[in-house]
Amino acid sequence: MAQEITTRETIRADINAAQEDLQELMPRISDDDWYNLQRDDGWSIHDIVGHIADSSYGIARMLTAGLPPGAKLNIDERNAARRESMRTLPRAEIEQRLASGFDAARETLSSIPDLNAPGPPGIERNAGQCLAIIPLHVAAHQQEIEDLLAGRRIVGGDT
Repeated sequence: MAQEITTRETIRADINAAQEDLQELMPRISDDDWYNLQRDDGWSIHDIVGHIADSSYGIARMLTAGLPPGAKLNIDERNAARRESMRTLPRAEIEQRLASGFDAARETLSSIPDLNAPGPPGIERNAGQCLAIIPLHVAAHQQEIEDLLAGRRIVGGDT
């Protein structure tokens, strides 16, 4: 049985708070740090923020459009491919995609009639749980960015 989901209002508030927290952090990141501070696995702040944007949008898209028939979701392969595709994007575009990803999550939250409906095939969460994971995902990566800015080493990472 699916775990009981929190209300739309709670999920929306959590998404809004995650976006606000990340927006407050952005001015503290110099352009040099944006491109050069990296986790041990080579992911820069640019990569991490791009990943947050892509993931927020991707979760929303999977819930509204689903996966193509027969498609299998390999998160690690998808993250690596998307990271590579966004490598050359300027900071301003990554920041715009970040805002769009949060917008897509809120729009999806408003448009899904039943948050307890099953999530996309292969995902062991219902629709509401998929959306509720976004602010948790953002917070985990925001902590990585904070650690990088503070000079703390990040081994690996949870993309």
